[in-house]
Amino acid sequence: MMADAHIAIGEYLEDIQLSESALPLAQSVQDTDLQVQILGNLGIAYEGAGQYVTALSTYQQTLDIVEQLPTDSKALKRSHILGLMGNTYSSLGGYEQSISVYLEGLKISESINDAIGQITTYSNLGTTYFQVGDPNLALENFENGLRLARTSGNTSEVAYVLSNISAVYRSQENFQHALDSSHQSLELARA
Repeated sequence: MMADAHIAIGEYLEDIQLSESALPLAQSVQDTDLQVQILGNLGIAYEGAGQYVTALSTYQQTLDIVEQLPTDSKALKRSHILGLMGNTYSSLGGYEQSISVYLEGLKISESINDAIGQITTYSNLGTTYFQVGDPNLALENFENGLRLARTSGNTSEVAYVLSNISAVYRSQENFQHALDSSHQSLELARA
């Protein structure tokens, strides 16, 4: 989809125009899966353009449409949209709302055994707890994500989470642990 390409290179206004023009077509043929994809992209583009309130409204609209989908595809899409909402709340400094929607998404990801969704959400929670000054909860969430990433064999996620863990240890002036985590992350990234 052309909108995905615009998002990937940071052309958010172009993506907004494309998505806004594509949405009525998807609605006219009652393709709810396509509507969810377009609205998700639109929300990402609004956030990228700094239009956070509009992004949240778009994500809520997306969640409403997700509820119309068949049960087998509803949960994964819902957890993904909740993650995007959490990111937007964090961008606005609404950390309590962010944590709340991340936790809701995490429950869904756990219920459908979506390892990538769980890893991503634990990382998002770790980052949010770190932003609000709770390094212990940050580490707990990063460690949960790290354990899942290692179990799933996802080395890029392991490297990413280890770099986040390193940042928390650095903030605590626990430089040896920070250095160990950074070295592990670097080795995986080089592999």
